[in-house]
Amino acid sequence: MLRHPSLKLAPGPFNPFVDGKLPRQTFLLETSQRYGPIFKFSWERTVSTGIVGFEAAREFLAENDHRISGISQDLSPLGDFTHARNLSGEVHTRCKRHLVQAMPRAGIDQRECALRAFIVRELAAFADRCAEQQPTAADLKDLTGSLASGMLVTTLFGVLPGSSEFQELVDAYIKLGPSGFEWTLGPSQVEGYRQIECLSRELVAGLSKAQLERAESGYLRELARADGHDRLIWINLLTMIEMGRYDLASLLRWIFSLLSNNRHIVSRLKEEQREDADGFHALAEATVFETLRHVQSESLARRADEDIVFRGHFIPRRSYVRICLWETHKDPVTFRDPFRFDPDRFLSCRYDMNSFAPFGLGKHRCVAADAVVRLATLFVQELTGGFDWRATGNGDPVLLFSIWEPSPDFTISLENQKTACGV
Repeated sequence: MLRHPSLKLAPGPFNPFVDGKLPRQTFLLETSQRYGPIFKFSWERTVSTGIVGFEAAREFLAENDHRISGISQDLSPLGDFTHARNLSGEVHTRCKRHLVQAMPRAGIDQRECALRAFIVRELAAFADRCAEQQPTAADLKDLTGSLASGMLVTTLFGVLPGSSEFQELVDAYIKLGPSGFEWTLGPSQVEGYRQIECLSRELVAGLSKAQLERAESGYLRELARADGHDRLIWINLLTMIEMGRYDLASLLRWIFSLLSNNRHIVSRLKEEQREDADGFHALAEATVFETLRHVQSESLARRADEDIVFRGHFIPRRSYVRICLWETHKDPVTFRDPFRFDPDRFLSCRYDMNSFAPFGLGKHRCVAADAVVRLATLFVQELTGGFDWRATGNGDPVLLFSIWEPSPDFTISLENQKTACGV
């Protein structure tokens, strides 16, 4: 502040002597309602600037993209590598191009039957265990972690559940973070990535040129294109899945939680399955979008690399900037009764990126956004189409790592309705 005595930080609470953990999920929304859409708050004992509203967020990113950097994992334990979020210039463009091209929709279309069978198999096995003993919250996290790992490995690597390659890759990814995302790469994570890299190189080497060029082999194709000359891209392709596993597993737990509290939606999904296939798909997809809006999408986090002045507010170098997605999705003008879980809002209206952006804004949008929605929609369909469940411990959400998650006590007891009916 002494460098710019005439400039002022954004209004809002700041205490450098506390760690700045958010006391409740609505804290930043309440702060913005009191101080305005641009405000300051404490995060990790550092002054941080929050921005609520996509118009202001787009303006900030457009004006200051070259002055800010992403907050991402340190990949240096894996070698001389930088996370894609922190790359700039031509190397960032090249890496982002590979990441985008690695995500063809055909990867899910071609393997939909295998993905559905995998989801059903995992849910049925969990239901069998529930019949023997009451599952714990850790058991549910294991289930959603296994589902997320398997769906992403099948979709991106193209290996089918039941194959040795599938199980080796899933086991290697789970080794990176058995109980959650590990931000700091230690010896176990380094060994896990080495194993995944060896397995993925074997997969690429075993495919013909014609196989690699097929649209559904997009992920392996991009690995092959990076092979031998750009290991930076290879490593970023592999690490992208690890963060995706964590986010997708959390999304699946939220779906369990929100549907548990809204049984009328479960009943509607079951009815749509019996009567209207298109309606069933539309409602399942709307349930995913509403889960993303209601709880899952959190923020874009950036660090100021130099002093910034935005709309008259001073943002100091090395401070944090948080683009508040969750809070922006609670705008009652755009989303009537915003704290009500209501998938119907996505059946009656199509929202553009100026009002609904759960995966980020512009070039900062997650490259796997469409794949995540498709996979979560398949999960909702198979869950509600063949199973029922009873939830316990569905209390207040908690902030773990970087996103809010269901209560640490939340779990479910699952029943396979086909088995129960003797089918």
